[in-house]
Amino acid sequence: MNFSGKHWTQFLIALLLSGCLVSCAVKTGGRDDTVELQQDIASAKAEDLVIMITALEKDLDQLRLKQQESEDIIQRLTQKVLILENRLQALSGNKIPDRPAPSPSPVSGPEKLYHKARNLLLENSPSEALVLFRDFLEAYPDHSLADNAMYWMGECYYSMKLFKNAAQTFQKLVRQYPKGLKVPDAILKTGYSYLSLKDMNRAHHYLKQVVTQFPFSDAAEKAQQKLSTFN
Repeated sequence: MNFSGKHWTQFLIALLLSGCLVSCAVKTGGRDDTVELQQDIASAKAEDLVIMITALEKDLDQLRLKQQESEDIIQRLTQKVLILENRLQALSGNKIPDRPAPSPSPVSGPEKLYHKARNLLLENSPSEALVLFRDFLEAYPDHSLADNAMYWMGECYYSMKLFKNAAQTFQKLVRQYPKGLKVPDAILKTGYSYLSLKDMNRAHHYLKQVVTQFPFSDAAEKAQQKLSTFN
């Protein structure tokens, strides 16, 4: 074959590439493809080799392009990792605010609301209990526990030494729920409230009322004991 200088260069490149492919084939298991390529080179003309070299160079360019794209992606991801690591390090050097505790679920249903208020009063939190008892009466004025709720409202005031408010609440219970089971106790505590206010006449009036209207009640017994201390 009569090759020009350019053709000789291309032919040598093809031979080098074939040698490289042989080496790669041994490592990757692609021996059949390499043997086939060597056979093609042995029987190829210069023009065929040029075509083969051009095709290989095109493949190499595509691989280089993909490699460059992969390197760009790796570089961008690496930068993101560094940014996140720096942010994490900055946060670790400062106290991260605690998440606010979730707000307690609102009390729902009349019975739950009533018992919640009652428990607060038993836990010596009369001001908080008072709010819930008031909410109960506003929402459920005709409930079977309404007279109890109003009575315990009076007890809340009494516990807070707001004796005038207590007396007014107990009297309101008697007017609004005259057949309620808490009426005797409400009248008794009205008398106690006026005693605390040093209003002896009104205190005597309500204590006597309990004894007269509910003579066999526990409230009447307590009222009688208190009346016995009067001059």
